[in-house]
Amino acid sequence: ADRQDHMIADLEHFAEDRTGLLQYIIEEGKALPSLAPEEKIDKHLLRGCLAKVWLVVAWEDDRLVLRGDSNAAISKGLLALLIKLLTGQSAKAILQAKLFFLDRVGLTTMLSLQRRGGLAAAWHYIQLKARQHLWESGDSAEIRGS
Repeated sequence: ADRQDHMIADLEHFAEDRTGLLQYIIEEGKALPSLAPEEKIDKHLLRGCLAKVWLVVAWEDDRLVLRGDSNAAISKGLLALLIKLLTGQSAKAILQAKLFFLDRVGLTTMLSLQRRGGLAAAWHYIQLKARQHLWESGDSAEIRGS
């Protein structure tokens, strides 16, 4: 929740400036390092997104490491926000988290149904990978608790 609160504080500067908020999101996407062409494969392609969105999920010391890319500026920016928010979190924290920052800053109402669906697809995929990580690490009690 602390990371989301910080993100909300950053985004609230654009409360009355939708154009500024979208520009900020696009700039976040531009700052996100692109994936190598060999990583832009079906294995990493998210389903449910209108744009092409690739998400690479890894774990280092039981902490989530996300990298991603998209062929659409706004989608890449939204992905960059998710990556900033979730990278470094434990699988348990991912499964307990509720994403609320989008609603708090009014971003959800600005996004098309397809973009909201794409964000939901990314979030569900990350949660699935967190469950899978806990299962593979033998922590199945945490999976049932989520």
